[in-house]
Amino acid sequence: MDDSFLRSHLCLSGRRRSILHGQRQGNDRNLSRYLAGRGVWLILLEFTWVKWSWGFNFNYQFVAGQVIWALGVSMVCLAGLIRLSRPALLLVGSSLILFHNAFDFIQLEKSHPLFAIWSVLHGGELIPLGSWSRFFPLYPLIPWIGVMALGYGFGAVFLLPDGPRQRVIARCGMAFRRAFCSYAGPICTATRNPGHARFPGIESCYPSSIATNTHHPCCTSA
Repeated sequence: MDDSFLRSHLCLSGRRRSILHGQRQGNDRNLSRYLAGRGVWLILLEFTWVKWSWGFNFNYQFVAGQVIWALGVSMVCLAGLIRLSRPALLLVGSSLILFHNAFDFIQLEKSHPLFAIWSVLHGGELIPLGSWSRFFPLYPLIPWIGVMALGYGFGAVFLLPDGPRQRVIARCGMAFRRAFCSYAGPICTATRNPGHARFPGIESCYPSSIATNTHHPCCTSA
């Protein structure tokens, strides 16, 4: 299975579960606390159990922020975003997914005071942590926060009756497929990390690019 498909599916399905959980919580404050707590737990899990399981050591000279870390931080961000109205949340999520590639031209030097923040959010560059460790944000956060927000906003669809729900999901799936073919594909060929493409006609596509984030929602909606 395509691993970027799995990541997008986890983000979207996780946010669908969040809105269903929110129905049981009864208010945004309780749901926000729930999301923040789960997010912090995932971050801690990434840098402890997951790291130890992958590396079979307790050496922190090199630390990578991988899938669990990206999910955890995105959940913490979603804890604040759920206070927005549903249309605003969908707008924020869609914008982060569709337009984050527009900032690929921004390349900060390591001496820049905002280098570490930009690398975590978008750049994905190796960040020195003093003289004894380095942190590599393998999955920059901006697009994954967008997927989280969009998935939570889309979760309301799953509260609809079967017939309307299936029609909305089918239409959204076709819309994402059309966006992928007409918009994301050409952009993906110009991205900076080659060798990640899994679809015919695309030469380069990194995991959180606009192409993977427009193609996979249509698959997960099917």
